Amino acid sequence: MATQKREQHFARMTSRVISVEQRMKKELIERRGHEEWTRGLEEDWQSHLETLQKCVCELLLKNRQLRMGAAKLAVNPVGGSPACADCPVGTVAISSVEAGNHPGGSLEVKVLGG
Repeated sequence: MATQKREQHFARMTSRVISVEQRMKKELIERRGHEEWTRGLEEDWQSHLETLQKCVCELLLKNRQLRMGAAKLAVNPVGGSPACADCPVGTVAISSVEAGNHPGGSLEVKVLGG
C-alpha cells in the first residue's frame, strides 16, 4: 500500500514536471514567434521609412530645380532680351531660403531698379 501511494505521488509529480517543461517549451516557441513577428514589423517600417526618405529627397531636388528655373526667368524673362539697348534692365535680388525663413520654402524675388 505504501509503495502504491509512492508510485501515485511519483506519477503526479512527474506529470507536473512534464507539464511545466511542456509549458516552458510552448512559451519559448510563442516568444520566438512573437520576436520574429516584431522583427518583421520593424523591417517593414524601416522599409517604409526609407521609401519616404527617397520621396522627400526627390521632392527637394525637384523644388530646387523649379526655384532655379524661376530665378532664371526673373533675371531673363522668356522673349525678352536684356542686351537690347531700348529695354530697361533691372537688378533682381533673390533672397536665400533657409529653414524656417519662408513658409513653404518659397523664394522672395524683388526687382530693385529699372
